[in-house]
Amino acid sequence: MPAGTGASGRAGPRLATSAVYLLLRLKVLALPPDTCCEMKAQRKTLNPKVDESSRSKTGMHTCPSCSSELVQPVRWFEHGEGQWHVDLRCPDCEWWGRGVYAQGEVDRYDEELDRGAQALMDDLRSVTQANMEDEADRFAAALATDCILPEDF
Repeated sequence: MPAGTGASGRAGPRLATSAVYLLLRLKVLALPPDTCCEMKAQRKTLNPKVDESSRSKTGMHTCPSCSSELVQPVRWFEHGEGQWHVDLRCPDCEWWGRGVYAQGEVDRYDEELDRGAQALMDDLRSVTQANMEDEADRFAAALATDCILPEDF
């Protein structure tokens, strides 16, 4: 029987776990850098009070209530030619807004959302690299102090 197999000839849990980890790592690394994910978080406010009158002077991405630059689109649809009906939500103060916006304003908002998504991806990459470097350093230190033995594999 090959090493790492049980009496049934199947891979043991350690080998199976490593294979799953490798498959997940390969799948994650194969994703394009501009991946869009849909979040399914429940609303904190079940019946939000929607403000249809106030708008931020600096753009759709800025909350008119608390000035946060994290305003998120919740729902949108075309509202005539060159117009969009957009529902917005601020995660910081739970402000909800609704309005009809021109195509140019929506395009600027979309660019701001893309910049924010890219900043998140850059932060994720740097944190991942720092974590991997730390893990490699700890592994090397464990090897150097004979804390890892052949029977650990």
